[in-house]
Amino acid sequence: MSTNDENILSDFPWITSLFVQKLLDQSEQSKDVNLKSFIVKRCFNEGEGFSSNMLCLKTTFHKSRDDVVDTKHTDFIFKIALQTEEFDKLFEEGLYFEKEIFVYSTILPKLKHSFEVVGMTVEIGPRYFMGNTQQRILILEDMRVQQFKGVDLTHGLDMDHMKLTVATLAKWHAGTANLLLTNPDIFTLYAKNTYQNAPCEEEYFKNVAKILSDTVRNWPGYGQLAEKLDKIPQTAYDNAYKAFEPQANGFNVITHGDMYINNLLFRYDDNGNPIDVRFIDFAFGKRTSPSIDLILLLYSSSHSSISQSDREYLVEYYHSELVKCLQLLNYSGHMPTLFEMQSTFFGVDLYNALAVLFIIGIRYKNTVPSDGSLEVANSSEKTNDDNTKLYSNPEYIKHMKYLLEIFERRGYFEF
Repeated sequence: MSTNDENILSDFPWITSLFVQKLLDQSEQSKDVNLKSFIVKRCFNEGEGFSSNMLCLKTTFHKSRDDVVDTKHTDFIFKIALQTEEFDKLFEEGLYFEKEIFVYSTILPKLKHSFEVVGMTVEIGPRYFMGNTQQRILILEDMRVQQFKGVDLTHGLDMDHMKLTVATLAKWHAGTANLLLTNPDIFTLYAKNTYQNAPCEEEYFKNVAKILSDTVRNWPGYGQLAEKLDKIPQTAYDNAYKAFEPQANGFNVITHGDMYINNLLFRYDDNGNPIDVRFIDFAFGKRTSPSIDLILLLYSSSHSSISQSDREYLVEYYHSELVKCLQLLNYSGHMPTLFEMQSTFFGVDLYNALAVLFIIGIRYKNTVPSDGSLEVANSSEKTNDDNTKLYSNPEYIKHMKYLLEIFERRGYFEF
């Protein structure tokens, strides 16, 4: 066994030959597997994993079948939560690892099966192999083997990428909406609203508001907005979680929860056109309106060529794809109208506005926390200089001013 990072095995001593052998037995669904070697290393740059350590494991093994021994290779991705007191509280409060493992191990297979029954092949996320909620470990297939890759964050998603993504998002939402009707008992993890009475969540958004206030205060003509962001009343935070509650008589899905460019992997044809997409990082999903995912995607991850008119078109396109999938699944619940979708899309709330503006800063980041986490947004002890460095990129400033104009015109910061 060899490794490109000698520190990994000391940091994660449970990654042993025996562990990898068991993982291969499970992934190959066979006992006729003999591990020959494995290489484990960190697979992303600092700052790209945010709340987790991301490792890639490359294996070489022999597999026997009909007296023939083949040499094969399988690659895995390990997602291991950062072990800090702050993240421990956050994960416990939101049940984030429990939800993500549940999505990969239960929802995605059930969703795939429900579409297969009606003659449609649907792949939304990578294959799941193993998860441990106590140690907060998740093991998935490495989609890079199938030529999937991310998009340059600073470039954003153009219309081709957006249409492919919203069409796949429509499949996810249609499938989960149908499962909420046909298998309601499996969704106990989503009974708790993670924003209501969630101190860590609320503190996170308060710190985001403070960072944004400190940032725009330095821009000519933005002093009044800085004051609004700096003095958001407690009642605004108390009421914001209501946007994430299930709609009593409306259309509810399990949202992805973090529908952002960094959580999308694309595969391309020989001409460089996107032809397939996979979603990752399902930890923040909720049982609520699908507009939450659309708002985050269309505002936080779009290329500069995507106009407000394009966003309205993409909501219309999403709706048409959603209805097709719901009809195919023989969905018997409330069928959302285009008017309802457009109305909820325009109804951005405080949390969504802050999340969009913060995420765009990550897209254009000049510096990131050294441990790869989002501590810059979680710690009120960070200095003003530390915070605003994250938002010093000129392209970010241009993008943020454009969105602030839209959000202010709609009154999102009038409390």
